[in-house]
Amino acid sequence: MSRCYAYKIAPIDVGFDHLVSVDDYILYLARCEVNRLLDFISSWDFAKNLAIDAGWEGDIREGPFVFFLPFPDSSEMSFAFIFKQENNGDTMVVSPVRLEWLSESCDSEVASDEIFVGRLSWAREMFEGGN
Repeated sequence: MSRCYAYKIAPIDVGFDHLVSVDDYILYLARCEVNRLLDFISSWDFAKNLAIDAGWEGDIREGPFVFFLPFPDSSEMSFAFIFKQENNGDTMVVSPVRLEWLSESCDSEVASDEIFVGRLSWAREMFEGGN
């Protein structure tokens, strides 16, 4: 089981155009095994609920986006989410990997012991054109 962390951080105004949208990643996964798609959607739903606990007001100005991080002590990748809320432009980050630098400077951080299905040994398939 992996902890999951949600951070409410100061507004980020640049760089989102380099990320993959959650909707585009869902479309990609729809071409893969159904269990991968369902795991991802379940993780996105979980991430939204945890973001609410961190102060997200439920609206999105930019995003949501998915990004990938190396999972500690593993040869696998994990996915995480980032999106910007409308009110004040606060940015939310939800990750199964604790992001120390965000923890030190965020407005709010919450952690959950519930399962976050973020571990992906197959994440690279998207970038290598695999199915």
